[in-house]
Amino acid sequence: MVTNEDKKNLSYCTVIIWYNPSQSDIINTHDLAELISCVLVVDNSERSNSSQIKKANIQYYSLHKNLGIATALNYGFQKAYEQGYEYALSLDQDSNFNRHDLRKFEKYASKLFEDPFTAIVAASLENYGKIKEPLIKKTNITSGSMTSLNAWKTVGRFKDSFFIDHVDHEFCWRLIRKNFIIYQLPDVSMKHKLGNPQTRKLFGKTYESPGYSADRYYYYYRNRLYLAKYRNEPYSKVYAFLWRKACRVLMVEDSRFLKLFAMISGTIHFHQKKVGKRGQTVFFID
Repeated sequence: MVTNEDKKNLSYCTVIIWYNPSQSDIINTHDLAELISCVLVVDNSERSNSSQIKKANIQYYSLHKNLGIATALNYGFQKAYEQGYEYALSLDQDSNFNRHDLRKFEKYASKLFEDPFTAIVAASLENYGKIKEPLIKKTNITSGSMTSLNAWKTVGRFKDSFFIDHVDHEFCWRLIRKNFIIYQLPDVSMKHKLGNPQTRKLFGKTYESPGYSADRYYYYYRNRLYLAKYRNEPYSKVYAFLWRKACRVLMVEDSRFLKLFAMISGTIHFHQKKVGKRGQTVFFID
């Protein structure tokens, strides 16, 4: 629960999503618990990892199976809201801050959240050089984002039917439509890994690709097309972008034809109005 001391400062807790966490991921969570007074772990693993929790300020919730990042985030945010917190800092299991950057983050967030239309204050994964002042963005990834739980309640839950991928961008799109503001902090960095990047040198030039799993590419393609539909984006531009991504995967990555099949499946399922977990998709109209 939020204490009187918490209320004097920024009233937030951290929501960390686990999925078959490695030992380094578990250590990472405990390191964060040294810096943050309340850590909520929502575990999408099929088996419980409760025995791995060693600190009293870590609350552990097992979903007993992989229900997807959206459902896990909604579960954690609801728990934070019920406990009286105003904001939730969402993190992947391998994401972390050092003490200095976290304190800077808190200082910026305390000021920016004075505006009730501020929905998200997020750390940066990019190098903006000498730029220090917060930037207004149209979207941001969930890891490293501190979200106003009031804004989350106002625009509605993360989209459970997306399962994973573009969950964050779809949520940000709804925030912007309600005139909320999303900030990114160029002056605050975060440790975070994006995929498993693979590189290959062809014709004297080095190419890089994110190295996602086949399942991840399925969700990426399917949900990116749903997002285009919601935003009224020209499909010609979106398909051109997805085609270029597919070409890069075929040039660089391993298991390329398995991944290509996943991309095609995701595209077909979009046109069939399917959502949910791959292999357990359901028809819907939205």
